[in-house]
Amino acid sequence: MIKTPPQVNAKLFNKRRGLFKYISICATTLIATKESLSSTVSQLVKIENSEQLTTQNQQIRPFLQVPSIVKEENTVRVFFSPNCPYSYNYFNFFLNLSKSLPKELKFELSPLPNKRDGVEYALAFLAIRRFMPEHTSEFTKSSFKVFQDLGLNSKNWSAIERVTRASNIEVNLPSLVLSRKAVLINDLSALIQLTKELRVTNTPCVAVVGTYTVTPEYVSGADPALFNQLVNGVISMALGA
Repeated sequence: MIKTPPQVNAKLFNKRRGLFKYISICATTLIATKESLSSTVSQLVKIENSEQLTTQNQQIRPFLQVPSIVKEENTVRVFFSPNCPYSYNYFNFFLNLSKSLPKELKFELSPLPNKRDGVEYALAFLAIRRFMPEHTSEFTKSSFKVFQDLGLNSKNWSAIERVTRASNIEVNLPSLVLSRKAVLINDLSALIQLTKELRVTNTPCVAVVGTYTVTPEYVSGADPALFNQLVNGVISMALGA
């Protein structure tokens, strides 16, 4: 009978030990993944239940109320998407709203961060709003025209530069974003957190004093006149008028 040299046995033992260690790591990873999935499912169930309760509440009141966000207490904020037809349709109403607000309230436009519009557009918009705020409304209006009327891609910097030119803004926007990326990424992170706190999931959405949110879905047939009345009614209610 041929005997296996001791060094070969040692190699086999090390290989087996390595294999067992690898299997153990895989098993641990699978268990962790399963626990993570279980946690995610639980969160989704909670969200779904919460949404069902919200839907039931909407049958009683045509707005969503969240815990008040102190830093937004003097703001009427409109969330929009440059690719959302309803955001485009209601844009003139929002501009008129910005001019008719009580003096104690400020108006601000914000893109709703999402995969379809792209992080490129969000950063570009935030750059305009932070460094050239006087061009914010025109940039938003041009965004609708370039991405919806012309069908260009809001994730494409060339298309975004076209929006800049259409808004008569003389700046190299990609370069501006790149040079101020740290500040703008912080702005984007804060915006994402704000949308979570306000529970904004679709556009357009009007957030009033960091407590109430209203969308056209809350009125019958998304009627613009009724939506106008609803938004102004919620603003009056928020101010205690």
